[in-house]
Amino acid sequence: MTRAVSFYFDVVCPYAYLASTQLDRLVVDTGARLSLRPILLGGLFRQIGQVDDPNRLMSEAKVAHGRRDLARWAQRFGAPLRMPGAHPRRTLLPMRVLSALEGEERTRAMHALYAAYWAEGRDVADPDVVTAVLDAIALDGPALVARAGTDEVKAALV
Repeated sequence: MTRAVSFYFDVVCPYAYLASTQLDRLVVDTGARLSLRPILLGGLFRQIGQVDDPNRLMSEAKVAHGRRDLARWAQRFGAPLRMPGAHPRRTLLPMRVLSALEGEERTRAMHALYAAYWAEGRDVADPDVVTAVLDAIALDGPALVARAGTDEVKAALV
C-alpha cells in the first residue's frame, strides 16, 4: 500500500514553510507519494470567519512567543528563517503560479518561493520578484506570471 501525503500550503505561512523543509526527507523515509496543494490562507481565514491576519488580534506576549517558537523549529530543522518586512504579504500571484504548475516543477517553484520569502525576505507579492525567482530555477517566469491571470488558473486555486 502506497502512503500518500497531501500538503496544503501558502508561502505566507511560516509553519508551512518550515514543514516544507522536511518534505523530501519524509518522502524518502516513508516512501509516501506527495501531493502539493496550493491554497490561499487569507481566503481560508475568511471562509471560517477569521481576519486575514490573526496576528493582529494577538497580544504582544503571544506574538513574541510565536516568534520564539518559529525560531526554535527553524533551528531544529536547520532552516533559514527571517521574518519578511511587512509580513504577511499578499500571496495571490505566487499561489496562482504554483497552481499552474504540476509535479517536479511545482515542487521546485514552491521551494524557491518559500526561500525567497522566508530566507531572503523578498516580496513575493511583486510580479518582478516572482518572475525572477521562477527564472532562477529555469522556469519561464514571464509566461507563468501571465498564465496566473487566466480563468483556468484562477479556478484551479479556488
